[in-house]
Amino acid sequence: MRRTGMVAGKTKMSEVLHPEEIRFCIRCGSPLVSRLRAGKTRPVCPSCNWTYFPD
Repeated sequence: MRRTGMVAGKTKMSEVLHPEEIRFCIRCGSPLVSRLRAGKTRPVCPSCNWTYFPD
């Protein structure tokens, strides 16, 4: 069954992941913290410095 608004292979990460749902780093698995990055508060990994940018 196909979901409305979704095209196979064309889903953006920002459509699947939401900042309030992301709790662990996708690179190293460490818990994320909120930090100011590029003018907005974003989930950031304190271990490897990965930052979630949904936009």
